Amino acid sequence: MEKKFDVVLWGATGFTGQLVAEYLAKHADTAVKWAIAGRSQQKLETVQRKLATINASLSDLPILVGDSHDKASLEAIVSQTKVLCTTVGPYAKYGDLLVEICVEQGINYCDLTGEVPWIRKNVETLHDKAQETGARIVHCCAFDSIPSDLGNLMVQEHALAEYGRPCDTVKFAMYSASGGISGGTIASLLEIVKEAGKDKEFRKMLANPYNLVPGKKPDWSQTDQTRGRYDEDFGFWTGPFMMAGINTRIVRRSNHLLGNPWGKDFKYSETMRIPGGVTGRIGAHAFSTGFGLFQILAAIGPTRRVLETAVLPKPGEGPSEEKRESGYFKTKLLGFIPAQGSEPQIKVEGVVVGQKDPGYGETAKMLGESALCLALDEQTSGGGILTPASAMGMTLVHRLRNAGMTFMVESGPA
Repeated sequence: MEKKFDVVLWGATGFTGQLVAEYLAKHADTAVKWAIAGRSQQKLETVQRKLATINASLSDLPILVGDSHDKASLEAIVSQTKVLCTTVGPYAKYGDLLVEICVEQGINYCDLTGEVPWIRKNVETLHDKAQETGARIVHCCAFDSIPSDLGNLMVQEHALAEYGRPCDTVKFAMYSASGGISGGTIASLLEIVKEAGKDKEFRKMLANPYNLVPGKKPDWSQTDQTRGRYDEDFGFWTGPFMMAGINTRIVRRSNHLLGNPWGKDFKYSETMRIPGGVTGRIGAHAFSTGFGLFQILAAIGPTRRVLETAVLPKPGEGPSEEKRESGYFKTKLLGFIPAQGSEPQIKVEGVVVGQKDPGYGETAKMLGESALCLALDEQTSGGGILTPASAMGMTLVHRLRNAGMTFMVESGPA
């Protein structure tokens, strides 16, 4: 059926939602039909007026009003669009009904969640239904987990095209970055840590490297890095990467959804570069200790409340435009194609670079382009609880390249 809108942006009055709206105002083709949506007509009108200063044609941009817990209002909104794009989190608190309705109506959906337990619940309860209705429910369309998921896909596609074989191992490193973490991301993380502190089975689920591939036997050799160490392949000291707990699971789910093209025993890991030689070793161990201490403090009620109220950014807060524009991130990936007969091991090197603050500027770009990709580009994937790589693949990589991100790959003998 013909829809009134290509994209509806749900949560357009929030800090990140406004950035996504501004991105669409600047970069969506004039033929794209889109609308902003949220709880407050008045706040949405304020956003509309601001968008009109960017693009005068948006002075009459459609506004839709609803509530995250009001089924009728959400059904009315979802029924009008090809794609529902949402920035409203924590998603475990505000996202259930919206995803259920998108699945019921067969509507494509994308978000920027990094909440593994919530995604797992959706996989268990909604994946089969989404396959039936054709709804492409794509989580993690932002800094978590597009650089990881699409970076790995790029490396693997190069390996297959050039050598006819995939990498059986890919290692990802957050090489350098400048910018802040969103208050919404922090709120979601603290909620997960809080739950983990109370429930042993919950902790076990979080630790499972394949927690987004139900039924697969855990490979505990792929547990996330927790200590500082020197990585011989990268050639620098490393520490644990805070987002590895979601990114690695998404990459493994992509392999599963695509039919294990990289092998059933494909290994993927993430780390963070610690600059310096001797100082790098000291920094790696110090960072790892601090990372572990943060997790302990976040799990204890009184200290978690101090972190929430006095230390960490709150939901709806974010850096200034100047800081967003001056931010950046650079990631490196190393893939290894195993030796075969007389052919030596091949190393594939990939780089993913963003030109703005990762948690806001580039996140708005990645989520905005994901929504446009789902709405406008030809799709080969079926419905389900999907990942960026399994739903949009290299089509989204090309979009993000055109939008200014760097996705680059080269290879040669290891």
